[in-house]
Amino acid sequence: MLTPSPRMSSPSISKLKARRFGEAIDWADRSLREQPRNASAYRLKAVACAHLDRAEEARECTRRVLELQPAFTISGCSAQSGRS
Repeated sequence: MLTPSPRMSSPSISKLKARRFGEAIDWADRSLREQPRNASAYRLKAVACAHLDRAEEARECTRRVLELQPAFTISGCSAQSGRS
């Protein structure tokens, strides 16, 4: 299992929740520089990119998530985080 860097992913999540998508991308990028195989950071970046209509970049991040975690599904992620 890939473990995100709490130091980097936490600010990205906070920025995403605050709808500060550009800043969320910046934090995800920082995390990815430190841990290039951090699927969580790619997921966060994909969401932020989608909100900013950066569809191709969001798709590329999603491709990376699936390369790193081939069994990943949105429903599985939602269930794991307690959301249905």
